[in-house]
This record gives sequence, C-alpha cells and structure tokens, in this order.
Amino acid sequence: MDTRDLRLYSPSKRRRDEAKEADRNQFAYVEPKVMVPYAAAPGRLPREVVVDKTKKLYKSFNVEALLDEVGVEWQNPKAAPGSWLPVEAFDNTDFESRLADEWLEVIKEGGNKPLRGRALWKDGKEGLGSWKDVKVVGYNRARDMFEVLMDDSPAPMLIHRVRLYFEVRPRLLRNGDG
Repeated sequence: MDTRDLRLYSPSKRRRDEAKEADRNQFAYVEPKVMVPYAAAPGRLPREVVVDKTKKLYKSFNVEALLDEVGVEWQNPKAAPGSWLPVEAFDNTDFESRLADEWLEVIKEGGNKPLRGRALWKDGKEGLGSWKDVKVVGYNRARDMFEVLMDDSPAPMLIHRVRLYFEVRPRLLRNGDG
C-alpha cells in the first residue's frame, strides 16, 4: 500500500473529519464576501484562492489582541474614567461586509442553522468585559440587535451588532464534492 493512502485514512484524520462533519451539521456555512469576478482574468488570482486567503486572514484575527495593541481599554470602564464611551456610540455600517438582513439570509440558506460568532459581554457585577463564543440565531429589527445563544443560556439573548463579530470558517468538503 502506498504511504499516501495511509495518511488519507489515518485514525487522526478520521477523527478530524468526524469533528468537521459535526461542526458542519451544527452551524450554517458562510464564505467571506470578496469583490472578485467568478471568471479570473489572466494574471489575476482565481476567486477560490482569494476566498481561501480571506478566510485565513479572518481566522488569524484576535480581536482582544488588536484592541490591546491600539490601547483600547475594553475590559474595565473604571480603568479609564471620563473617557469611556459605549461602543454603540461608534456604530456605523459603512464598512460592513454584510448587513443584518444578509446575515439572516445566510442563516435561512443554511437550513436555519446558527452562525458562529464571538460577542463582547459585560459582567453584571463589576462591569468587566470578556469575549464569549455565541451562536447567532436571529435578528430583532425593532431593537436593532442580534439574537444569540451562549452555551449556558436556554433562551436567546440580544446583543448589539457592534459587540458581535461573525467567524467565517472554511468550507468542509466531503470526498468528491470538489
């Protein structure tokens, strides 16, 4: 048997594939939005390559580290008295890759599976912030907030879109899907 065949069917690869399949069944699939034609012009990168590079770029972002790098105190409002503004004061959709209705469409197209995201939550006692993994399940137009589930929450909670970012995961292909 060829050693390449052994790598393809190794137990660790099988476990990874099973984990990816479970992940695919739990969350809706979404690709990053890129402004690249479907038919590549000579000398230009094909759309699939641009999408893959964008996924890798998004996956490399660490929001906490980026905020810390530029000196934003996002965890403790008491650490910056007099200069703390709610993040909603900076709300602007000019640079959004998708509007709320487009995210809802992605959820519907994905068989109403939730989207994976991270949300900035404030501790009720001390007012400290932390990023938590969430499942985005809907959008409340009346309050202009996304509905999200956390692992320990039985019902959806509302969060402002400025406190939420969507994680874009690479497509998980089965054999023969191309």
